[in-house]
Amino acid sequence: MHSPILFHEIEDLSLPGVPGLTPTWQGASRRAFHRSWMLLLCSTVGNDVRKAVADGFPVQQALASDLRPEFWELGHQLFKDTKETFPVPFIPGDVFDINFLPDEARKADTTTELPPLSSLTKLTPLLGRLSAIHTSAFFHLFDEEQQFHLAKKVASLLSAEPGSIIFGAHVGRSQKGYRTEVPVLGVRTQAMFCHGPESWVEMWEKQVFQPGQVRAWATLKEVERPEFAPVTEGKFYLLVWSVTRL
Repeated sequence: MHSPILFHEIEDLSLPGVPGLTPTWQGASRRAFHRSWMLLLCSTVGNDVRKAVADGFPVQQALASDLRPEFWELGHQLFKDTKETFPVPFIPGDVFDINFLPDEARKADTTTELPPLSSLTKLTPLLGRLSAIHTSAFFHLFDEEQQFHLAKKVASLLSAEPGSIIFGAHVGRSQKGYRTEVPVLGVRTQAMFCHGPESWVEMWEKQVFQPGQVRAWATLKEVERPEFAPVTEGKFYLLVWSVTRL
């Protein structure tokens, strides 16, 4: 059976340096190519999936999804390709919609053949089939409870095969809590909940999964964001992380 890979967005055509990432599609582990597909969740313009394909991941095993298809179409314009020259299927939908991806825990049926990727209209058929999941600039859009809910839903898509990985990057803090970011152009201030490395690892290892099922890793990377004036801690951090099935 095959196992797909789930992605989200990151802000440039590069993927974060995460333990266990390279073998997924660069050939150190042939399992990645012969037994994997890739799904880009909240794909926006599709820069991550294009990076993975550029690094050698088979384009015919890739799939993208986002709430709005307009971003995906914009990606074709930005990267000067088409549905024919970059034939990655796109599934529009809301990951929090139970009709798109169910909330309740269910035993994934991975014994049947997955339908052609181009025929999929929701994420449910991918339950328990993904060998890697990438979600960047996504979790920080939600509060603590919603982040946990999202993590549970994403985890339900991960294959049980050892080495399967969830990874990404989003705004973080040294300790979990709310931060306030004031855009330079004067947009209204809003509170953003951010995890720190310790709380993020604990959530995945002890709450999303059962102890001993996965190994989580997280670190903070300080970045320059001149378009924002951070007032919490006085610095802007990305939380770069991975969760690997044991």
